[in-house]
Amino acid sequence: MQNNIQIGTQIWTSKNWNTKTFNNSESILVAKSRGDWYNALVNEQPAMCVSLDYPDEVLYNWFAINDERGLFPEGYRIPSTSDVNKLIDYLGGTEYAGVKLKATDESIWEECAFLKQDERYRKSKLGNSSGFNAVPVGLRRPNGWFQGRIFSSNFWVMNNDSPDRPYILRLIEGVEAAILENTEQFESHRDFPITQYAFSIRLIKNT
Repeated sequence: MQNNIQIGTQIWTSKNWNTKTFNNSESILVAKSRGDWYNALVNEQPAMCVSLDYPDEVLYNWFAINDERGLFPEGYRIPSTSDVNKLIDYLGGTEYAGVKLKATDESIWEECAFLKQDERYRKSKLGNSSGFNAVPVGLRRPNGWFQGRIFSSNFWVMNNDSPDRPYILRLIEGVEAAILENTEQFESHRDFPITQYAFSIRLIKNT
């Protein structure tokens, strides 16, 4: 099990979830090619892929996170919208929460070159103050292309009121805010339904 960090009263894993097996030890399909990825979508097959930039980072499709075999260890879950809102509130609100969640290494988030002076100051003072240490893995599109590499983090967030309409927590290079998008907001600037994409997972501990 990965190490944990405490942010306020919440316990989160210190890194993104990256298992390649279900809880019954059966393997999850690792879809490397665009064709493999698209076929998994068409066949509604659980699948994951390894980041092209960070070998320890993976992205999971909708079928993987909802598979009855289970993807997470006992006592942990994908955060809900209320979990993420509580996190953002603890960090002082959405305006600067992104700064506090993102890793500060400039070789990871290459944003310092175009940050304004006040933004650069806030990054030096607030950067990764939560210990969340998010890195810009991006996302994977239904056609198999990776998108947002190097400049965005995107995390699955569950919607307990409408389980088939998830949210996404987005952190973007050069943007200080943490952005929590619902299905409609995400799909308004995308070509495909939200459940056809793949995103990172950060687990929260049950309380």
